[in-house]
Amino acid sequence: MKIKNRLWLALLFGLLCNYSHSQTTATPSTPVVKLNVSGWSPNLKNYYIALFEELLVLAEPQFGPHELAPISLEISTKRAVLLSETGELPLGFATRWESMYNNIENSNLYYYPYLNRLLGLRQIIVPTSKLADFSNSMSFEEFRALKPGQGAGWPDAEIYKAHSIEVVNAKSYEYLFPMLLLNRFDYVPLSILEIDGVLAQINKSGNTYSVVPNLYIYYPIPVYIRSNKISTHTDKLVAYALKRYFSEEHKQQNQLLFDNHFAHAKKALPTREDTIFYLDNNALEDELNEQFKHEFKQLYKLSD
Repeated sequence: MKIKNRLWLALLFGLLCNYSHSQTTATPSTPVVKLNVSGWSPNLKNYYIALFEELLVLAEPQFGPHELAPISLEISTKRAVLLSETGELPLGFATRWESMYNNIENSNLYYYPYLNRLLGLRQIIVPTSKLADFSNSMSFEEFRALKPGQGAGWPDAEIYKAHSIEVVNAKSYEYLFPMLLLNRFDYVPLSILEIDGVLAQINKSGNTYSVVPNLYIYYPIPVYIRSNKISTHTDKLVAYALKRYFSEEHKQQNQLLFDNHFAHAKKALPTREDTIFYLDNNALEDELNEQFKHEFKQLYKLSD
């Protein structure tokens, strides 16, 4: 009996030792970084997620490993900003329009050339049957007489209106292209970064729609990463990683990521022979408008 008791005691001691060891060596759960990608097109969502995965890798030596949790919800811009300020969605990409809703006391806005100045470069989709009505010899006055179609709540509409261009709003994105075929408006302008994906989707049953060649619209759209100040750990991580990612050391890395996601855009860039209608963004100061247009022209060799 004594031998049996000793065996039980030895076994119990061993189990306790193993339990104690497992408690001291167990890896704590990996912190989760929630990234709001609501409201962006599939092309841009995929790029933003890939970019943040790169940022988390760069931040790991300083902040440890983190897991990315992309979140895409059907919510308004104001609602997204509110969730950002409360810390429920502490991180997300925002344009200048969205940033105007921000309470500066609660958020930091980090500006870097995430999209290589191309978000505001628009091409226009028209019914293929009307492609011959458009040409790159069109004057700005002729262009201004045409009506663009916009989705409900798209802030771009305010830019066109500020240049005396009449805008027709669709109830939602899904209605835009059927309305275009019904001649409710003349064209749908979309970013060069997303237009190929949209065209492939709406032309599934045939070559109904086309992109007008050699004709572009450009207006400045700064894109920021909006970070909640309350989430101090995440905010510091983002600031640190962005500084590294956009340093000269990682220049090739970020260009490669961009090219992998937007190879189509690189092929569709305008040249000096193409027509580009430059519009100011009425949400920006005059100085910022001029700065962005100048940087865009220099970057893509559209001026001397």
